[in-house]
Amino acid sequence: MQDNVVIFPQADGVRIMPVLPEQVEEYIDVGMELLRPAIERQSMNVTEDVIAQEIRDGQSLLWLVYIGDTLTAAITTAVITHPRRSVLKIEFLGGTRMSEWVKPATDFLAEMARKAGLPALEADGRKGFEKIAGGLRFKPITTNYVMELD
Repeated sequence: MQDNVVIFPQADGVRIMPVLPEQVEEYIDVGMELLRPAIERQSMNVTEDVIAQEIRDGQSLLWLVYIGDTLTAAITTAVITHPRRSVLKIEFLGGTRMSEWVKPATDFLAEMARKAGLPALEADGRKGFEKIAGGLRFKPITTNYVMELD
């Protein structure tokens, strides 16, 4: 009997698999490679080394997205505590073939948040995220603009 195995359902050939603590060193390099462009866009605030350490420390969870048997994308999530509630936040995501996996992945993460008793899934994104955000039921609440002062 395999009662210690977590089954993650497939949606249209898309599988979203968590990288468990004992697997981090095996998968961290490939995950970080997929996430690199997203992390570089935030390089004024965070480095790849910091994200990798947060995954190693269990502050963030690395998820790998497969289409069929092909590793296609990676996502990091964390539970973020705001003054009035905690939410599941998609911190970074990156990969290829986004149109094929982003909806099943966000649906899956939303279900995981519900099961954890979290009332929302939160994400920040670049301007291009607006193209798909509405179809995923995200609604824009604020836009974050930054003025870097010399």
